[in-house]
Amino acid sequence: MKRIIFIATVLFAIILSINAESFAQGKGQPHYLLERNYKGNPDGFSVLKNGDRVAFGIDYSSATIRGLSEQDNSDLMGKEDWEAAKNSLRKLFLLAVEESMGKKNVYLFGPDDTKSKYRIVFKVNTIDRDGDISGEFFLFAIDRDKPFASVELDGKGGRIGDFVNLMGDGHRDIGKDFGKFLKSNVSKKSAKSIEEYEKIEAEEKANEAARQELKNRSKAEKQAAKEERQRAKEAK
Repeated sequence: MKRIIFIATVLFAIILSINAESFAQGKGQPHYLLERNYKGNPDGFSVLKNGDRVAFGIDYSSATIRGLSEQDNSDLMGKEDWEAAKNSLRKLFLLAVEESMGKKNVYLFGPDDTKSKYRIVFKVNTIDRDGDISGEFFLFAIDRDKPFASVELDGKGGRIGDFVNLMGDGHRDIGKDFGKFLKSNVSKKSAKSIEEYEKIEAEEKANEAARQELKNRSKAEKQAAKEERQRAKEAK
C-alpha cells in the first residue's frame, strides 16, 4: 500500500513539473489570438499597474450571437431578459478576472467611471449556441478616442443548461484568461507614458510630412526642368 502511495506521489510530482515547464515555455498560457500594440506604444497593456482604477464596458452591438445580431437576439429573448442577462454576464466576467489576478489587481469599474485613468472596452465578436465567445479588448486613455492597445481572446462556453448559462460559462472562461493577461502585464515595466508616446508619434508624423513635402518639391522641380527642356527643343 505504501509503495502504491509512493508511486502515485512521484507521478503527481512529475505531472506538476511537466505542467510548470509547459507554462514557462508558453504552452500553458491563455489562448491569445492577437496582441496588437498600436503605433506609438510598444508597451501596450503594461501601462496598467497594480491598483489602477479602470473604466470597463462590454459592447455587444456588433456581435453575432448564435447567428443573430444583438437586436435580433434581444427580440428573441425579450428586451428585459437580454438586459438582465448582460448584467449577469458582466458580473460573472468580472469575478473571473478578479480571481485570475489574485493579489495583483486592476480594478474594473463601470464604463462611464470618471475617476479612472484608463478605459477598456471588450468588443464582442461572436457568441455561438454553446456560449463560446470571441472578441477584442481595447485599451484607451480615459480622455482619448483612439485605442492605445488591444488583445483578442476567446472563451469556451458550456454544454449543460439554457443559453444564458452557456454564455455564462464562456464569459467566465474569457474573463479568466483576460485576468491572466492583465496580471502578466501589470508586472512589466512600461518605458514611457501615453503622453510621451503620443509626442513621439506626433514627431514621426511631422517628419513624415516634411519628407513628403521635400519629395513633392523635388518632383515639381524635375517636372519644371522637363518642361523647360521641351520648350527649348520646340524653339529650335
